[in-house]
Amino acid sequence: IKDKNYDLNYDFLKNIGVNTGVNVETLINGLKALVKQKIRDKSKFEKLYKLLDERFNGEIEVRKKFEENELIFVPNKGKEYYTTKEVIWQIDEEKICENKIYLKEHYEKYEKFFVEKLGVKKEPSPEDYADALLSYKDKISDKDKVFKIYKVLSSDKFILNQLKEKLKNEPIFLTTKNEFKTKNEIIFVNDDKESYELFKDEVKFLYIPEKYNPDEIKDFIKISELPYLSKSIDKKPVIGNNKNLDKNYTELVQKAFYYILRYLYHRELNYYKKLKEKKLKEKILQKIEVYIVDNLKVKYSIKVNDKVLAEKEAEKECYFDINDGELYMRNNAKIYNLSLIHISEPTRQAE
Repeated sequence: IKDKNYDLNYDFLKNIGVNTGVNVETLINGLKALVKQKIRDKSKFEKLYKLLDERFNGEIEVRKKFEENELIFVPNKGKEYYTTKEVIWQIDEEKICENKIYLKEHYEKYEKFFVEKLGVKKEPSPEDYADALLSYKDKISDKDKVFKIYKVLSSDKFILNQLKEKLKNEPIFLTTKNEFKTKNEIIFVNDDKESYELFKDEVKFLYIPEKYNPDEIKDFIKISELPYLSKSIDKKPVIGNNKNLDKNYTELVQKAFYYILRYLYHRELNYYKKLKEKKLKEKILQKIEVYIVDNLKVKYSIKVNDKVLAEKEAEKECYFDINDGELYMRNNAKIYNLSLIHISEPTRQAE
């Protein structure tokens, strides 16, 4: 092409080696010629797309040519020439799929041609979000975007199941230490704030922004088979030898336990739900006993498949053991310290 501004007409097509009978095949060959010569004049591509749009009604054989050949020119974007499989019409609202090529900003007048006729995706699909997640593993541009990808994937269980094999050995799990890890390294979901504070330096936790909670990505967690912290931790009181039943406190707590349950409902809903699910509320009311102890600690053990990964001890003012129906209070604790009660979960055997 001698003149870069040469108009797109029969002579132009002739000069780039295609027949002058302007049909769909001729125009596609024209696009191939532009790509082969590495033409970067978008207007020339636009004229061919316009002529194609007038002559092409979505026939499969034509769509296949765009799927198999890099016939779409996108200026200033990496390699510049793409197939329809490599592009998307418009960027997602959160701009999460940064690794994709978007057409709307370059060819806004040709939405019908690209989307309806050629089959270019209008918006990113779950597969695109999965690809974006894989692209993040080498560089974290925005940690919250990673969580939003988990949310998108969690919203489509069917697609998530399809992607399970693709993602299972990939380092797609962003931890609170700003590292991407595979699930083989055992990454916990933090659904127990107290235990998390004890173990956040010893074990790996999935990054979940403070304004979100694990329930928002529960299907992603389930498919990924990530263990929940609350279901992986064992808690046992360490009380020493002095353990004295206090009848007055026992009677008082038994009378007040309905109010304690209300406190749990409003402040510790997860524990309350577990009590309700296991129908333990009535049993607890019947047998709860208060013991005064000199020293009170709780031993925490994180286990996966019966293997202890980490252990910690923490001092407590009060501790309630659901298994035994026993409430332990340090001898210097006041009754109003009941708001500090830590409730142990039933052991796996009890469940």
